[in-house]
Amino acid sequence: MQPRKRIGERLIEAGLITQEQLQIALQEQKKTGELIGAILYGNGFITQKDLFTVLSMSYSGEYTKEKEEEMDLPRDITDIVRQSRAVLRTTIRDVDKISDISMAPVVRLVEQIIVTGMKKRATDIHIGPDVKGTRIRYRIDGLLQHAMYLPKDMLPAIVSRVKILGAMNIAESRIPQDGSTEFVWETKVFDIRISTFPLTGGENIVMRILDKSQLLLGLDNLGFLANDIETLKKSLSVPYGMIIVTGPTGSGKTTTLYSALSTINSVFKNIFTIEDPVEYQLPLIRQSQINVKAGLTFAAGLRSILRQDPDVILVGEMRDMETAELAIRSALTGHLVFTTLHTNNAASSLPRLIDMGVEPFLLASTIDTIISQRLVRMLCNNCKEAYSPSSEMRESIGVAVPENAVFFMAKGCKECNDTGYRGRTIIYEIMKMNESLRKLILVKSGSDTLAAAARKGGMEPMYETGIRKVVLGLTSLEEVISTTRTAY
Repeated sequence: MQPRKRIGERLIEAGLITQEQLQIALQEQKKTGELIGAILYGNGFITQKDLFTVLSMSYSGEYTKEKEEEMDLPRDITDIVRQSRAVLRTTIRDVDKISDISMAPVVRLVEQIIVTGMKKRATDIHIGPDVKGTRIRYRIDGLLQHAMYLPKDMLPAIVSRVKILGAMNIAESRIPQDGSTEFVWETKVFDIRISTFPLTGGENIVMRILDKSQLLLGLDNLGFLANDIETLKKSLSVPYGMIIVTGPTGSGKTTTLYSALSTINSVFKNIFTIEDPVEYQLPLIRQSQINVKAGLTFAAGLRSILRQDPDVILVGEMRDMETAELAIRSALTGHLVFTTLHTNNAASSLPRLIDMGVEPFLLASTIDTIISQRLVRMLCNNCKEAYSPSSEMRESIGVAVPENAVFFMAKGCKECNDTGYRGRTIIYEIMKMNESLRKLILVKSGSDTLAAAARKGGMEPMYETGIRKVVLGLTSLEEVISTTRTAY
């Protein structure tokens, strides 16, 4: 069977673009990574009808059910665009007057956008104005990927439909809004968190998809290695003290905390959480969500929780001195406290808390363990390619690896959407408090000094944990280097 021609070649053969236009699009693709068809459409070189026609041609011949499903969305969008023109000319002020029948095409379009995101395992759906239209993107395995362009005049109706789903005010477009909804697809129930934000060209939408069925709690399910799981289980067995999980937004901190709680969860323990927001409901655990307008802040919630006779408390984030001090004093008075911070690595958490105004002696007395983590993309098992690292590469790694070690690189195939990666795992470092560290905290030592002492005490830095996962064939060297370069 002859290889299928690329879309650019088909467009040239059909006389729809010139070689020069294709070269311009290819140069832009090198910078943005977007699909070539989307770039050609976005630059005005082809119409949407041209793109859909050529896409249909490219799928002729061997036609599988999977390919047929992939074509359903381009066909539906074409139909929706044709049916929706009258609706799309309606202003946001009049959307609430449109009948359900006339809104049906937009309802179907939004549903298709959401379902496509779920099929692609997206965690977020981005819909917003662009120079030449309405751009839709999906965040998959931590990276945004372009999905499609729609006509610019479709955005107001899409925004209104999404706002209706999220029980938001469709007549208000001047201020940000937040909402949520449940969405059922293939017998699964998804929670969707919706956020809108006003821009000069219209409103931007981000929908966070939370798949309850995919929440695999347990330290081994997250990607902690066997010897580190034993270390963490010892930390979780202490009757009181503080365990901190650090890392940037989207690094899996909440999932790690939920997994820690599930490990110790029992009818014999009274476990409370104060979160922003509550992402998943956990059995037996009393979970609460902050509501600043109503006066329920992290600090206020923590004060009230202490009157509920808790054994274990999860404070979603220590954002200010009041919350931090309350959490630390809770750990000092007989409670096991879990919380998070936004820091680059484990050692920098301690100076950060001191800078917030927490007394060093309180930190030295209460903190038991600090976990710093990142998410890295896992190589696609269907297409990853093995190679033996050269001696120069081994030297540049800076970490000893077995002589017979085989590394893998990303290639790309249909299974991973040509990215070479599918799914994510964590890389991490675990800082266990010891006497040497406590003495350094008391004299307000810097993060470099604390990190050196922690390594001397047995902490494996995040980068080295990442290299271990490279040796195991779980991820690539390039992925570990790019993810950890801001950690130190």
